Amino acid sequence: MIPINIVGSGGLGKELVSYILDENPQRYSIVGVWGDDKFNNARYEQFYGGTLAEAAEKLKLGDNLVMAIAKPSAKRSVRKQIDPTNKFNWLTYVHPSAVVSSFADIGQGCVITPQAIVTSDAKLGDFVFMNTGSVIGHDAVLGDYSTLFPNTEVCGDCNLGSDCVLGIGSFLLPGVSLAAGTRVSAGSIVWSSFENPALLSGNPAEIVPGK
Repeated sequence: MIPINIVGSGGLGKELVSYILDENPQRYSIVGVWGDDKFNNARYEQFYGGTLAEAAEKLKLGDNLVMAIAKPSAKRSVRKQIDPTNKFNWLTYVHPSAVVSSFADIGQGCVITPQAIVTSDAKLGDFVFMNTGSVIGHDAVLGDYSTLFPNTEVCGDCNLGSDCVLGIGSFLLPGVSLAAGTRVSAGSIVWSSFENPALLSGNPAEIVPGK
């Protein structure tokens, strides 16, 4: 089995622990889970390795890490904190039930969870998180540190900048482009492109003023 360190001790960290342990056959062994807050469930405490500062001190060159954090700005901050010199090996975790095309291009540090789908010629940047049931269509691009929450769909030929967040059940029609840092609220349908970062909501999605 491949030894792995999970960075992030919140809800996604708990999910990754269970995903890894429930695999049969099991591909990874959990060395430790690192985060500034301990798990809120005692069953997970056996995996807790320490704070992020302790991770930066204790982990060694070439250790395998996976990013269990959803918020783009937090992912950027944590990576800078514990790995400023890029000494770690950031793995991409793909759940066995996910469907990832062999023609897709997947960056480092991504997390692709159950029933997620990445189709032909789609491209995921580094540290992208795809939650349960999310879909990336053909030739679509998803920028670094972006996050897709459950049951979102990015149709073919869409292009999303870095740090985008798609809320639960949101949908991007084919060919839509979104600026880096754009957020789409749950259940929204994006029909057209937006050149500047904003919070989008509704059907068709529109900019929420002041957000």
